[in-house]
Amino acid sequence: MPVAARAAHKPSLAPPLCVWLVCLSSTAALKPALAPPLQPTGGPHGLPLLPSGESLVLDAPGWTRGIGTGGRVWPASAALCRYLARTGAVRGKSILELGCGTGATGLTCAAALNASSVILTEGGSEGLLQLARRNVDANQRHLHCDVSVQRHGWGEPVEWAPELVVGSDVTYDRDAHDRLCATLKALKAPALLAHQHRRVASFLSGESQLDHFLAAAASVGLAVDRLHEDATNPLAPVSILSVAAPR
Repeated sequence: MPVAARAAHKPSLAPPLCVWLVCLSSTAALKPALAPPLQPTGGPHGLPLLPSGESLVLDAPGWTRGIGTGGRVWPASAALCRYLARTGAVRGKSILELGCGTGATGLTCAAALNASSVILTEGGSEGLLQLARRNVDANQRHLHCDVSVQRHGWGEPVEWAPELVVGSDVTYDRDAHDRLCATLKALKAPALLAHQHRRVASFLSGESQLDHFLAAAASVGLAVDRLHEDATNPLAPVSILSVAAPR
């Protein structure tokens, strides 16, 4: 039989185009929707832009309206968001943010870093809790997962089992280190924290805030590593810390 004839009689191994299209559509339906990569830093408060090129809508009044220090988006939050975006540490995980304040870090996890869920926790004033809830509501169209705001004071019993804990600038107050470490231990999840170095405060106290936190963590069996140094502001660099609870 001529070669051309044999080729004509050979059965086709490729399925029809319509079969491929059905398979592709089924696969796409099973895959969760993922946000595109974060845009470079350029948004308000030093936070990265969202995949759409927009910014989070954040009410951050600072110390006014009786809200206190949690009403400001501190540089540690932007540094932590940059680190999380670069490493993909949040992708597909349930996230709990400690000391959320405005909610900037947790909202970035939900809006651009593909978290599966986010719980924002705060132990400050009722005004600060309401501020976080307003910021969640203001960013609903950007969010790719469920986000809730819960009251939690460090050292109190925990009722959540997140896959990753995040926190920015939660280590500045040495008087709260023991309570913070108690919560980190109780949550039993790995944590990524951003610590902003404050030279003047450390000088006045005679001991760096970070060294004090490391001692408090070690006393309850938490293992802390310094993963990254963000020197965007060389006068107030930020250390990214990993915290592992004892097994």
